Amino acid sequence: MFNVVGLGIMHFMDVFNFDVQRVQRCDIHYATPDGRIIPFCTMNNFHRDKVEHSFKMDVKDWLKIKLAKNTAVYV
Repeated sequence: MFNVVGLGIMHFMDVFNFDVQRVQRCDIHYATPDGRIIPFCTMNNFHRDKVEHSFKMDVKDWLKIKLAKNTAVYV
């Protein structure tokens, strides 16, 4: 096992200082459960609400799925 730390540094963008060229060069991405890859630079401005709404799950339902698959659950 290697002891590695990844560090990503970027300019924070909101609706007031959004820069399309920075988005095109963005090299940090989110992977969603449905397989989409979303640039970090656009996640908070455009995608977060839709992604969170699409994949949210009640904790009780999540625990049922995890326990049914017999995977580790740390509480």
